[in-house]
Amino acid sequence: MHQIFISYARDDKSFAYQLAEKLERFYTIWIDRGISAGLEWEQEIDAAIRNCEIFIVVISDASNKSEWVARETLRAEQLEKYRIPLLIEGEIPLRLLNVQVLDFREDFEGGMRDLLEALKRQITPEVRQENDIAQLLGDGIRAFLNDDIPTASSLIGQAIALDATLAASTAAFWEKLRNAPNTDFAASTMHDIFILEKVGDISPPAQINAPGNA
Repeated sequence: MHQIFISYARDDKSFAYQLAEKLERFYTIWIDRGISAGLEWEQEIDAAIRNCEIFIVVISDASNKSEWVARETLRAEQLEKYRIPLLIEGEIPLRLLNVQVLDFREDFEGGMRDLLEALKRQITPEVRQENDIAQLLGDGIRAFLNDDIPTASSLIGQAIALDATLAASTAAFWEKLRNAPNTDFAASTMHDIFILEKVGDISPPAQINAPGNA
């Protein structure tokens, strides 16, 4: 069984594939990557929707005009699948007005944080990839060091969504890291973060200041 089905319009393929790549680190994904058209295609899509646990639909001007996206969405509703619409542009279609929508229009990483939070309330990742969580932490710290605080907090939020033992919130994570430079938490976290920094010339800073306290 696939945990997540992703429905999208062809014009949104780049976004949908990026989304699938992110989610495949933690979940089993079904996404149309080039099934041949015809009856076989229709049957495979129908089977994939039947066998998924979560139905994600990408909302855009293109998807609102797509007959296939409309069919897939209505099929998911008929089968009482848990639906998560992701808004990247345009308006929310009538068929999804009664479903909470996640906003990806301004901030992809922030949208991913909200999506991972929504997913963890419904399904458990099949295999938790510790290296991928450490990568999120490393990317978050890197963004912080580059003064990109919104992206830093979004990435750390994604890591926390997957592993709640890190901290209760992004603010708590920064505060915990800033105020405990000599604790086991800081040492282990820094090890996970900076062991991944092979591509750059970044060394662990002497002190991490929480966003807003720098």
